[in-house]
Amino acid sequence: MINDEGEFTLRETADELAQLDGKDADQLYQQLRGLYQRGLFKETSRSGAGRTAATLYDAEVLWRLRLLLPLVDLLGTDSDHLKRFDDLIRAESLIQVKKLARIDDNWTVPIVDEVKTGLKAAIDGIRRGEDWILAVTLLQDTETGGNTIFAVLCPAHAVKDPTTAEFKRDYMQTPPYELRGFLKIPATDLLRPLLIASDE
Repeated sequence: MINDEGEFTLRETADELAQLDGKDADQLYQQLRGLYQRGLFKETSRSGAGRTAATLYDAEVLWRLRLLLPLVDLLGTDSDHLKRFDDLIRAESLIQVKKLARIDDNWTVPIVDEVKTGLKAAIDGIRRGEDWILAVTLLQDTETGGNTIFAVLCPAHAVKDPTTAEFKRDYMQTPPYELRGFLKIPATDLLRPLLIASDE
């Protein structure tokens, strides 16, 4: 059960996430324990003292894990990649979004709007009813064979899909990088049930 400070034990985190996804809570607990031991996330505090004190995690850890677990299911538990994803999920930045602004019944003009990204902005946006996406892009260096992974947590209208002709025209990757994959994870669908529970 969540305590008065809004913190969870790892077991409670596993139980909550397992219930949402229909997973086995004990298996998920072991998976989360492994991610903790690899340093993916840290405790917020401890309840009590000594060896029997429970380690507690705040709601942000729960939200981050909710977004990371689909990537764990898909890509495995390589801690370096997961740490990079976790850093990118939390990274706050501004991205530019092109859109049309209506100036009257007959005219629209193109404008560029700046949109905040990252977990904090996503939580605020989802609470306001916005649709958010975790967009993951995989690029390969065709000279070295190495892969580069990018991820951005942003409003759905701001997602730049690298598979589209518009993206290839306006944002083409500099050679030798070539697109190898693109994945959109529905952040709003994943996080909304946790936010509803925490807001009650």
